[in-house]
Amino acid sequence: MEELLRKIPQMDKLLQHLVLEGLRTKIGHEPVKTMAQIYLEGLRGRVRAGAPMETLDQIAEGIEQLIAKREQPYLRRVLNATGIALHTNLGRAPLPSAALQAVLDTACGYCDLEYDLEKGQRGSRSRMVELLSQICGCESAMAVNNNAAALLLAASTLAKGKNVVISRGELVEIGDSFRVPEILEQSGAALREVGATNKTHLRDYQKALEQGNVGMVLKVHTSNFQVVGFTKTVSAQELAPLCHQWEIPLVVDLGSGLILGKENSPISQEPTLPEMLEAEADVVCFSGDKLLGGPQAGILAGRRELISNMSKNPLARALRLDKMTLAALEATLRLYESPQRALTEIPVLASLNASPEKLRRQAEELLELLKRENLTGELVPHQRPVGGGSAPGKWLDGWAVALHLEEGLTPEKAAACLRQGEPPVVARIHQGKLLLDVAALLPGETILLAKACGKALKGDKEG
Repeated sequence: MEELLRKIPQMDKLLQHLVLEGLRTKIGHEPVKTMAQIYLEGLRGRVRAGAPMETLDQIAEGIEQLIAKREQPYLRRVLNATGIALHTNLGRAPLPSAALQAVLDTACGYCDLEYDLEKGQRGSRSRMVELLSQICGCESAMAVNNNAAALLLAASTLAKGKNVVISRGELVEIGDSFRVPEILEQSGAALREVGATNKTHLRDYQKALEQGNVGMVLKVHTSNFQVVGFTKTVSAQELAPLCHQWEIPLVVDLGSGLILGKENSPISQEPTLPEMLEAEADVVCFSGDKLLGGPQAGILAGRRELISNMSKNPLARALRLDKMTLAALEATLRLYESPQRALTEIPVLASLNASPEKLRRQAEELLELLKRENLTGELVPHQRPVGGGSAPGKWLDGWAVALHLEEGLTPEKAAACLRQGEPPVVARIHQGKLLLDVAALLPGETILLAKACGKALKGDKEG
């Protein structure tokens, strides 16, 4: 064994290999040497485990591959073939073209982020309040870095040292083990739970308000689960008069942030911002990167006095948006000035509104492109969730291609090959079949998907 290990080339000789010499010129001597040391340590372990010794060329090639893998960015573009438009693990909403251009224009040079061009003096980054108010149809609005931050800011401003009244059935976990009670605890507010898990009545809120020391009443839309059966909830429409009677702000955490009216909504059962404002909620908070279809942000819309107080909270500075997110959010919101434009130019809304007939045609196109890559499959009707904790229980009709796999290649192994390809493809396994759902593909990605599948599953390294 030791004699075999002595055949591993010395570092000086190894670094003189033509492949590694080129890499040293490109990225520097020390990074290549470090990767070579890591690779050789792994090679020693493999040889001790019984693997054959590699040649000098094989070692150099292995180091080159290791360096290439290490140099890949941590965030990589993937092709979403799951059909889930708001896939949280895949970054939720892809940005509209207008938002991408706005980010580029803002990021590639200087901008008037906090500068008043007319007066030639310091300005405010909160100028977008006017646009938010106009689009959202509210007195005032502001944006922070996500919806959890929006809820934290609201509770810290309105209920620090006081109680937040909330139904037990709305103490939700919003993902990655973050829970509404924990966010409220960080705000300095205390939780006052009312009702039961499955049933809460208006009289439960009334009793809590009578006990005093209440800073706000919070209603959380249960956007990522459903409670069915023997249930009762109190709507914002019912809560608002009670809160106003006691002069206590009603804050509604809308979650996904659908701001289109029902007539333009792809998900009719999802509550909308216009509905909550019409119900006279004092403040409504929601996400920017879910059904709104923009960048990650938490938007607070509602009464001018309350929003103004939140903007003056020291937390507002810690939670504020950067220039690129502000640019993307503004460009996305401007698309809502025309609902039809929003429905067609915001990728998430276009995906959710795509008809089954359109998706079938796209799946047929994909199937033909796959044939050119020597892959076969069949069209299958397929239902997909909205994703992103939006519209639980709502399944949208669509179409997918079920790939025919070679003997011995399981759907799980094939899916792993697709994920390791370039570009990576995230597919879906359903009822023992590997599905390529077209619903969440962006324009131009159908061709990319077919080629990526061909390279990953057929070993076409030339393409």
